[in-house]
Amino acid sequence: MISFGLPLVPASIAYWVSNSSASYFLNFSLDQTDVGLFQVGASLATGVLLVTGAFQMAIGPFIFSQKDGPDIKLLINRVFLGYISITTIIVSAISIFAYEILVILTREAYYPSKSVVPVLAFNFLLLGLNYIGALGLNMTKDNKPYMYAVISGAILNVFILFFY
Repeated sequence: MISFGLPLVPASIAYWVSNSSASYFLNFSLDQTDVGLFQVGASLATGVLLVTGAFQMAIGPFIFSQKDGPDIKLLINRVFLGYISITTIIVSAISIFAYEILVILTREAYYPSKSVVPVLAFNFLLLGLNYIGALGLNMTKDNKPYMYAVISGAILNVFILFFY
């Protein structure tokens, strides 16, 4: 269990650094108005997390209950395609109607935040893919590739934010 769970410790730290670094760099490099607009856009894009979070809570136990079945690869492929299809539709809808949603929920000063919604919503779609990939690693009982991927992504994220 230790060899299986130990790689998750640095991966969790790298994940936290990656998520926290954007706020730090935004506060450091932009004025408070731009940071506020980013936060409003991020809050709207977080609507995608309602779907991806529910999906993650449901699909893990389902996949593991079927892992010894003869068609597990086909099942995972269908789950992957279903996830991509549904979340792409949701991300597209939130991105296309971001302005209208902001008109309903906020006032005019926040309307420019519509420009960050598509990028951030798509980011949440990609984070859900992370979970699907981790299911396979959990089945093989090897979290080291996950650790390397998350650490590499965090380093790249901080590097891009630093030089942007």
